[in-house]
Amino acid sequence: YQRRVHGKQWYQRRVHGENRALVCGAGLSDFKRQSFPLKRLTLTKLKVALARQARKKTLTKVVAAANIEEKYQASSAYAKRAKQTRREAANDFQRFKVSLAKRKRKQL
Repeated sequence: YQRRVHGKQWYQRRVHGENRALVCGAGLSDFKRQSFPLKRLTLTKLKVALARQARKKTLTKVVAAANIEEKYQASSAYAKRAKQTRREAANDFQRFKVSLAKRKRKQL
């Protein structure tokens, strides 16, 4: 399953117990293979078929062959994350303009 955490894409490798998953960002981001808590992850419907202890190189090839990056960019999860990133990157004046636009919309 493809997942996102803090704006980085990565893949869930397997679940450790009830609360953690082994994840890897091979081919998608610089997210290192590590155990991560499930409550901090977001699940998408994008999947790739992969053997259980596959290497990072194998995962990178499978992800590239399945065009996962393009499929993700066409998803609503990507649009939501892009909107969130834009908001985080906005300066004070941009936030002010947004608040004025909201006020104007509410008056209509």
